[in-house]
Amino acid sequence: MTEVNIDELKQARYMSLTSPPASPEAKRLVSSIIDIILSAEQRKRARQPSAAVAFKSAVGLIVGDLLIGLQTREAGWSYLSLFTAAFSDRPIGYKTFKPIVPGYGDCRSHRRFFGP
Repeated sequence: MTEVNIDELKQARYMSLTSPPASPEAKRLVSSIIDIILSAEQRKRARQPSAAVAFKSAVGLIVGDLLIGLQTREAGWSYLSLFTAAFSDRPIGYKTFKPIVPGYGDCRSHRRFFGP
């Protein structure tokens, strides 16, 4: 595992989750990521139609935010609190966000760090 510089973590960019994919390339990327997450999931029941729409939108907002972070800071960190209360004013609910995180983990594209 790579060493993590604590100063880099302190300068992490907050994920506002307000940037949906706009370009055709970004939309294709999000679609591919959704396919990867769905293929890795082991659900007992299919999502309800409204939950499926929210899930796809959430993946788009997360990817959009990560792409902005990549453009604004060279391979910098982004963060979002995982406390349920932190999602009360976000466009993505905690229950929608939580299953996406393990999907990204299977892709080895994120790490979780726990603060004080």
